[in-house]
Amino acid sequence: MKPDSPARNYSPRLIVIVADIGGPVALHNLLSELPADFRLPIVIFLTSDPLLHESSISALQRTTPLKLHQAKTETELQAGHVYFAVSGRACSLNNTGRRLALTPDRADERWISSSISRLAGQLGAGLTVVFLSGRGDDADTCPACSALEQHRCDTLVLSSAESVVSDLGRSVLAHHPAARELSAQQIIACLVTDQNKLAAPARQKAGRM
Repeated sequence: MKPDSPARNYSPRLIVIVADIGGPVALHNLLSELPADFRLPIVIFLTSDPLLHESSISALQRTTPLKLHQAKTETELQAGHVYFAVSGRACSLNNTGRRLALTPDRADERWISSSISRLAGQLGAGLTVVFLSGRGDDADTCPACSALEQHRCDTLVLSSAESVVSDLGRSVLAHHPAARELSAQQIIACLVTDQNKLAAPARQKAGRM
């Protein structure tokens, strides 16, 4: 029997962080605490003016060991790198073997909800979504929450006690019963656990050799 190909053994995992008003502070707190050897790619949906992204990236880069990038037309995602999605355009993944690329589509007024729904369908339990401080309405969050629940994605919401604006988190918790409201430190612990899950199959395989 031939051994499984690397593509068959590969189970992609992705972290998505959603932030709005008050998000830069929450992002700083989160990204600055992740280890330099973090082994999962992170995509950020930031609903501020796209012109502010570059300044946000520059400011955040001084406080985190992870590499920050503005996503392009099609961006290959690398472990330990953080990508700011193209604002206003829904996106999906191009997944072939070990190559995972983020591909923006046409303009979409509800681009974050559309993107999360697509990614949930593509990655299932391999997707973790973190909702930080921000504004959000039921019409925008409900479709995304339905997709996250259907595909059993891990959904984390920053505690309202630590949020500058908690409308987004309140809406998510109202529409997604399995979503968990956690402190920033608890969210960081969950993300580190996610990366350890990725490394576990490799350690188990090495132990059998």
